[in-house]
Amino acid sequence: MKLLITLITILLFGITSCTDKSNLVDPNSNFENPTLSKQIISKTDISITQRIRNNKGGTIKLRANLDPESGQESAAYLTIPKNSMPEDIMDITVSFVPGFPDIELGPHGTEFSEPLTLDLKIENSWFDKNDKIDFKYVDVNGNPIEDVEYEALVFRFNNKYVKVKKAQLSHFSRYAFTR
Repeated sequence: MKLLITLITILLFGITSCTDKSNLVDPNSNFENPTLSKQIISKTDISITQRIRNNKGGTIKLRANLDPESGQESAAYLTIPKNSMPEDIMDITVSFVPGFPDIELGPHGTEFSEPLTLDLKIENSWFDKNDKIDFKYVDVNGNPIEDVEYEALVFRFNNKYVKVKKAQLSHFSRYAFTR
């Protein structure tokens, strides 16, 4: 009986490893599952680079504790629509900017055929209770360059966070909550 089970197992393994979709017979394979739309290339405490396929699109998620004293978590969710990228495969980076209520998206300057959607929540240690907050495309010094369309902006001074929902981005650059 053991011999029969062993032979069946070897036979099944042989059949599945010789299919066109198998990474076992592809010498150029980097062990990435070809059916997945994303692959994490690198990740740090405040940054993630993920491979996205144009024909599938995808969502990149990044969570970080930018202020250990507050214990609050910041979070970014960048959604790339299917067939919106200028290349078939791109390594896309999402990074929080230390010491600022900013997010950097790259490769810098990349433009898209339809808007990407960004949901972003950042711990609030930058704003005062009476500040009028907005979300904008900014230069490297944090100076506003242009307005960004979004569904909602939420500022909770007592809960110490600021959030933008469904910000529409047409290119990669630096974006920030501004006064």
